[in-house]
Amino acid sequence: MRNPGAAPQSWLPSPDAQPYDGTAGELQTAPEVRVESICEQHQAAAVLKAVRAVHPYEEAVINFLPIFEPVPG
Repeated sequence: MRNPGAAPQSWLPSPDAQPYDGTAGELQTAPEVRVESICEQHQAAAVLKAVRAVHPYEEAVINFLPIFEPVPG
């Protein structure tokens, strides 16, 4: 899902790059897309592998954040 309020992000592919989007050696600007998902801890490695397999960036920013349900006390 695209975030319509997302700020444009800029990047500069090196002259010898083969960028997914834009032209090598030229400053590029495009809206950033953020994807969020929930998985079980034992599924994290498979999720990471799947995201990297389809992500167009050379160095995608991928974070896993543990979510804990508080225990009533």
